[in-house]
Amino acid sequence: MIKCPTCEQEMPEDNEFVSMVDYFVAIAIREMFCMMIDKELGIGTTKVRHMLMEHIKDERDAPENIRIWFERNI
Repeated sequence: MIKCPTCEQEMPEDNEFVSMVDYFVAIAIREMFCMMIDKELGIGTTKVRHMLMEHIKDERDAPENIRIWFERNI
């Protein structure tokens, strides 16, 4: 259980408030990462964001791609 920052009431972990805070934190971290990479490379935050999303997509799709490869080749 966690406490709501405004009303101090305890809330279950699967509460919508918790998922929205998690989402906001994830977006904020992603944007800070993109800004830091852009500062080092000078290629623009949009390009860095696109590259990051492509990498994440590849990581997320990898197990499915491996399964398909084994099904086709074994």
